[in-house]
Amino acid sequence: MNDSTPPTSNDFDKPNYPRVFDARPAMPARPVTDDGATNAPSRSESSDTVPGQAPHTQFPTPHEYAAIPLTDPTVVAFPELPLTRRQAAVDVAVAVLALLFLFSPVGGIVFGILIALFPALENLFDGLLIGGVTVCTVALVLIIRRHWPRTIGLGGLRGMHLLWALAAIPACYISLFSIGLIGMVVHLAVGTDMNEMMAERQAFMDLLPERNLLGFFLVGVFTGFHEELLFRGFLLSRFTAIAKNRWVAMLICAAIFGLLHYFGQGWLGVFQTAGIGAVLGAVTIVSRSLWPAVIAHAAFNSIQLAMFPFLEKLMEQYMPPVGEAGTTTAPAMMLFAWL
Repeated sequence: MNDSTPPTSNDFDKPNYPRVFDARPAMPARPVTDDGATNAPSRSESSDTVPGQAPHTQFPTPHEYAAIPLTDPTVVAFPELPLTRRQAAVDVAVAVLALLFLFSPVGGIVFGILIALFPALENLFDGLLIGGVTVCTVALVLIIRRHWPRTIGLGGLRGMHLLWALAAIPACYISLFSIGLIGMVVHLAVGTDMNEMMAERQAFMDLLPERNLLGFFLVGVFTGFHEELLFRGFLLSRFTAIAKNRWVAMLICAAIFGLLHYFGQGWLGVFQTAGIGAVLGAVTIVSRSLWPAVIAHAAFNSIQLAMFPFLEKLMEQYMPPVGEAGTTTAPAMMLFAWL
């Protein structure tokens, strides 16, 4: 390559640059001549070469940088990323600040304005606001880091991903039901008031949107997507860089996922959602893709939303009304564990 000919992609063979996860690989060093000068255009020779110092790799011109071919997508080994612990911690801090914004006075003002403008859609704005802030925050960090979506597991969707999703759905229900039953037994052993637990869960169910097409999209598809984008995509890759172990990172993400469900679902809901988060995290790690978790989460939420009317009728039959004393029967325990 001479100084008068613009570089092309053929000037940079793939074996000559490191295989990285960023959008474009690093620029290969220019050859050094016998007199110690780099083979660079005369424009940069005078400014980049310092007398008495060893020659160094020069920063590529914009034209040269644009000519470097994109990295092969198959080199990405999600959830491992070439991030330092400090870089990963900064990314996590950005996500935390974005979530804190939702619960700040500014977030409350935005929420109040939306309710005032569209009072009929009050139950939808929680999910829309949280999901919108989540997607925008993750997208912003990816742009700043110059990472492709595949670095958080959003590569191409393949048939094997659908099989993993089909396997994850029953696994989520097994986790939900088994942890729910164990929790019910523990609550009864320590003498927890069943009516108090039921009132707490009923208040959460009342916040859910109506069972229509918009409600299924918001609670099922959109919630499944933005929660997995944050926890099993963004945070899993960052905590993997911090902990240097993807399984430890998966447990951390599952614990955070469960704790954020405390409001409205109580401690039983924390352990149930943490268990579901662990299942989805394990599927994400094994499949090395976020799509199985997104599909399984969206399907799980949609099934739960569709079953709530049926479960509410059974609860009226087998469980005492809220505020009244009654005997906790085995069917009532199983119903509550399912919720």
